[in-house]
Amino acid sequence: MADLAAYHEAGEAVLWGSRGMPPAHLDRTAAAIWSLIDGHTTTAQIAHDLTAVFGLDRDEAENTVDGFVLWLGQHGLLAPVDAPARSSPTPRAVPADRAAADPVST
Repeated sequence: MADLAAYHEAGEAVLWGSRGMPPAHLDRTAAAIWSLIDGHTTTAQIAHDLTAVFGLDRDEAENTVDGFVLWLGQHGLLAPVDAPARSSPTPRAVPADRAAADPVST
C-alpha cells in the first residue's frame, strides 16, 4: 500500500507518497471526491453529492467519479475491496492510506 499524504488548501489538494509518485494536484472536484472516499460511501453516493455541490448533471458526476477512482487505482492509491453482490449499489473504494489500521493524517 502507498504511504500517502495530502495537503488541502482553498478546496484543492496535493497528494504525494513515498513510492516515487510525483505530487498530484487535485482540483476542487477531485479533492471533494478524495475527501468522500472512505470505504463505506459508494461511488453513486459520491456522484450524487457532486451534483448538489458543483451543479454537475448526473452523467457528468458519475463519469468524473469513475474516472478519478480509476486513476487512483492505476496509481496504486486504492486498497482492494471485496466486489459487492450484483444487487448492491456501486462498488466501494478506500484510499490505500486509509485502509491501514492507523489512519494517515491529511
